Amino acid sequence: MSIPILGSNKIQSSSFNNYNSIKAPNWEIIPYKGMQTPSKDELIKQIKDLATKSAKVVTVEDSVYVNYQEEKLSAQYLSSVSPDRKTLYKEAVQTIKGQKNNKENFEGQKTLIDYLNENDGTGSLKNGKSYPLSSGGSITPIWNSRGGYDYDVSVGGNTVLSSNQGLGGWTFTMTPAEMVNKTEFNKIFDNTCKAAKLENTIVSSNLDTITISETNKTIINSKKAQNSFSETVSHFKGKLYPCGSGQQDITGVMADLTIFAQGQGIKTPLDSNFNMGTDYKSYIDNLAIFAKKLSQTRPELVPPDFMDFCSHIKGNLTKYDYN
Repeated sequence: MSIPILGSNKIQSSSFNNYNSIKAPNWEIIPYKGMQTPSKDELIKQIKDLATKSAKVVTVEDSVYVNYQEEKLSAQYLSSVSPDRKTLYKEAVQTIKGQKNNKENFEGQKTLIDYLNENDGTGSLKNGKSYPLSSGGSITPIWNSRGGYDYDVSVGGNTVLSSNQGLGGWTFTMTPAEMVNKTEFNKIFDNTCKAAKLENTIVSSNLDTITISETNKTIINSKKAQNSFSETVSHFKGKLYPCGSGQQDITGVMADLTIFAQGQGIKTPLDSNFNMGTDYKSYIDNLAIFAKKLSQTRPELVPPDFMDFCSHIKGNLTKYDYN
């Protein structure tokens, strides 16, 4: 029977072997001595390429991918000065496996057996006390609120690996030497990313400027075409032409001929994709050619001065610098 010190009746057995519930370290993103890496130049190139890609990330999926790749490249960049975490981890696991069960209550209070064991040396691992590893490091079990233990693995006075039963995995803490490399890595990555974002902004701005310029040109040309047409119509004001049993002005004639021309496949303002800012000049040229040809077979549809009307419009387009 285990008797708790301080009179607590709440006894819970826990084992150092709860490490089985903690996943092994992800050695793709945890740096270690001897990690397989490309050459320094190639590694820097990969870092810059990823940073450039990160500047264009827009989706959550892409962001998750880039962040993981960044962790991998960071681990590789740090590994040249990293401790041998893989060996330390292997030795730590072997040490944990070899320990006897250590029973404490869920509040972390020691039982009488634990108290006696601490004083007579029974067992090796003790809560909060480090145990040496053969490679020169040490492991320290730390009682957690889940009724088990987390572990710190240290070397040279620096904790380099830590388990977290709550998160179900292992994390690493950088050594001073690794921090220097991490600063270098961040500088390469961040500067490249900023440069890429700036370039993207400039390119986007230039494209916007081009789009705006083209839009402005279309608007201006459309206005020039309208002014040319209005001025030409005013020149023919008062003139009427036969239309069935009635009469119409020159704009009615132009409208009739435009409908006939479109039926022959000529692009006119009646087309949904017609652009007044770019197609109007060719429309007038093609309409004049069509009207001249039509006048040979249907002269009643083409007034004698319609060709003069088309010439006036072309002259005004030139006058208003339509292009």
